[in-house]
Amino acid sequence: GNYVAPTVTRTIPFGNRLDTVSAVPAITYIPLTFTHKQGDMGVFRAGTKFWAGNTPITDPPTVTHLDLFNSTAPNSVNTVDRYWMIGKTGPQNPAPNFPVADIAMRFSINATGTQGGERATGMSAIRPGAAQPWRSYGLSWLRISAVANTNFSTVNMAAGNGTTITYTTSANHSFVAGQAVTIAGALTPAGYNVINAVITSTPALNQFTVAGVQTGVSTGSSTATGAPWPGSPAATPFSQQQTTSNYTQSYTQVTLSNSDSVRVVGWDWPTVPTLSTPYSTPSAPVGNFTPWTIAANNTPLPIDLVDFKALPDGKRVRLDWTTASEVDNDYFTVERTTDLNEYSFIDKVFSYMHNSNILLNYTTYDEKPVYGLQYYRLKQTDFNGDFTYSDPQAVWFGSKAPFDITNIYSDVATSNDINVDFMYNSDLPVNVEITDVSGRVIYSESGVAATNGSNRIKLNASLPHGLYFIILRNESDAVSRKFVY
Repeated sequence: GNYVAPTVTRTIPFGNRLDTVSAVPAITYIPLTFTHKQGDMGVFRAGTKFWAGNTPITDPPTVTHLDLFNSTAPNSVNTVDRYWMIGKTGPQNPAPNFPVADIAMRFSINATGTQGGERATGMSAIRPGAAQPWRSYGLSWLRISAVANTNFSTVNMAAGNGTTITYTTSANHSFVAGQAVTIAGALTPAGYNVINAVITSTPALNQFTVAGVQTGVSTGSSTATGAPWPGSPAATPFSQQQTTSNYTQSYTQVTLSNSDSVRVVGWDWPTVPTLSTPYSTPSAPVGNFTPWTIAANNTPLPIDLVDFKALPDGKRVRLDWTTASEVDNDYFTVERTTDLNEYSFIDKVFSYMHNSNILLNYTTYDEKPVYGLQYYRLKQTDFNGDFTYSDPQAVWFGSKAPFDITNIYSDVATSNDINVDFMYNSDLPVNVEITDVSGRVIYSESGVAATNGSNRIKLNASLPHGLYFIILRNESDAVSRKFVY
């Protein structure tokens, strides 16, 4: 019904029966919660189903694939083994009194019994899951954004003829004719950086043209950010490309209940604007009752990345990476963040050979790192504009690194190893202990080599799934962190 202050959070008590063999089956509590914030909800409806291996793909109604954006590459391994059907009967946005709600979806992380371990491979607090609804009109999963002005792309080159300027971007289908766009960054000469220029045409999949008096070819790169495009209501929270930014949401590892949670904030059942190639679909509502799933953002690179390191080097940070093979690889982009949310451009490095089956070593530098802890990631872009990201690498830049654990993760699909990333302020070896919640030591290793700065150690610890604490200590100091395996 209609919203009545104060806001009340309601819970639908779903559960996952993990063990179908024991006399007393294990149940993981995975409720769906929603907070009605405004408007007329009518009847809120929700259901969920275990989706083993995300098969069959057509299990959720109208769904036809789990592919990466603008690609036929499957993304099942990075998608949780569960889907939700969520909807309402209230008015459709932008009709008067349309509803707005916060929605939290929870899924199990246990691997006991016949339907445990729903968490996607590699999903963690540092590589969080993102909730995505299915749009049947465009046959696509929508990675949605918080504001309308969020479709963006890196501009690799601009060329002017005195009347128009044509910009070449790093991704296909980023902008449409008639859309206002702002280009800001390091394009030279400065006249190629414009504010609210109207796109007059899109001569290629990765190009757009605006009016301008510049002549010649630019150097450097910038970021192009688009305003709402024709036919898009100003409040429509979608990016044109639909995979670049997440809707306002938070990912939580609910350690005490062996589950993870993704909370979507301010969901308003919006009307998706008209989409151009490759979708070519009219403006239409997301739907009153539609499938949702949760995908990790660590989709595999179309290269065999052997190593990626970030290390302080005098007044700058040195970034090195090695590939063992590459297929249709165009270039790499190095990006930096301090909050694992907003990334900034550092450098662009073209592939040496584009296609290879030999070791290739790359190096570049961040000439102006920030003081303290920061993270770098590698973005790989192939010739058709598809791109994927590496895992972020932590580095401390400054007078002295702290002693702190920055990440703990494992890939239970391929090994029992536990990877521990930590910053270190010494060259002394460290001792490692893993304890359960009762304080009982269940794994220990002494004299593990470590160096000042960023470190990664791999522990061959085969643990039952559950909540643990890891302690790293040397002769004078110790740090600990809670984690779920």
